[in-house]
Amino acid sequence: MSVMLASFMVLLLPSLADSSVHNRTNIQQNPPKPKLNSQLTFQIIFHAFLLWASIGFLMPVGVLVIRMSNTVKCGKKLKALYYSHVILQITAVILALAAVILSIIHFENSFSNTHQRIGLALYVLIVIQPLVGFFRPQRGVKFRRMWYFVHWFLGNGVCIVGITNIYIGLHAYHARTSKNMALYAETRSDSGR
Repeated sequence: MSVMLASFMVLLLPSLADSSVHNRTNIQQNPPKPKLNSQLTFQIIFHAFLLWASIGFLMPVGVLVIRMSNTVKCGKKLKALYYSHVILQITAVILALAAVILSIIHFENSFSNTHQRIGLALYVLIVIQPLVGFFRPQRGVKFRRMWYFVHWFLGNGVCIVGITNIYIGLHAYHARTSKNMALYAETRSDSGR
């Protein structure tokens, strides 16, 4: 687990450290914003929708579904909740895979920005998480407690980091296109309300 966290930090930290330098350079040079054609714009929006549906909706719902199983005593309901969790998470992984394939085929993947770096690390974790879930030890085995923590930590971490990366991606899209993102995310603070 510490290896995965270290890999994530290696991918993320250089972009955070360099971002202030790039921002100062961009402000000083003020380069023109690249024009996007309608097909690329559609692909970016579709990529965002797939990842929102996957990481922003299905994965958190899957987490909530399995959390509900703690209060259920009936074996049939437990089984239904477990399989609902599995189906939701597999669907989410498939949608995330489709979004990754879309980005590999159609987008520039230089990993020069925070959104791309987090996305790469996140996808590695999205692939690892179901594998951890698949190798679930039986109840009563000593290793089960450690497995549970790793699976819980990865699952919640993927949801939190993924939702954060959705907003980072929205801001990157806004920076590239100057389109208003108010429909997708509140970007200003309304302290008067």
